[in-house]
Amino acid sequence: MKKSSIAVAMMLAMGVTAAQAAETGTLNFSGNVTTTACSIDAASLNTAVNFGTLAKDNILSLPAVGDTNAQLTKPFTIKLADCPADTPISVKFEGGSYYDAGIQGFRDNKTLRQANVAAMIFDAETSAKVTPNEFVSKGVATAGVNDLRYNISLTKWWTGGNTTADGDFSMAINYTMSYQ
Repeated sequence: MKKSSIAVAMMLAMGVTAAQAAETGTLNFSGNVTTTACSIDAASLNTAVNFGTLAKDNILSLPAVGDTNAQLTKPFTIKLADCPADTPISVKFEGGSYYDAGIQGFRDNKTLRQANVAAMIFDAETSAKVTPNEFVSKGVATAGVNDLRYNISLTKWWTGGNTTADGDFSMAINYTMSYQ
């Protein structure tokens, strides 16, 4: 009887020892503290660019998909407030399912070829086309208010049959700001 009690006691002791063994790990935290970050001015949160009434021939006369002209171009500005100096700013423009890789822009929100209108965004300072769905550097902020200037240009996005239907067109393009 004593032998089984000693064996049980030894097994219990081994079990307790095994249960007390543990491994350790490390949690690493990081971040960035800044005095302030730029904020988008309330007037720039929902910007409307109205092209008014356009003659169908103004779009159809464009030589190729992705071409544009001065009559099909309008400026717009995103105003930032309370920016600290020397803060890198990047902007990403997105249009969901209406993104068109062929023109690097956004097509009309209507059904396929109805309006045959697409929009491309250009940096107003450099005239460089802004690549949609990617953060693109807009430079470094100055302290206080910063105006990010762009141009939006219309083009045709489809040349099959070279048609454009009469009617309204609309596009919703979202943008995201990144401050590093």
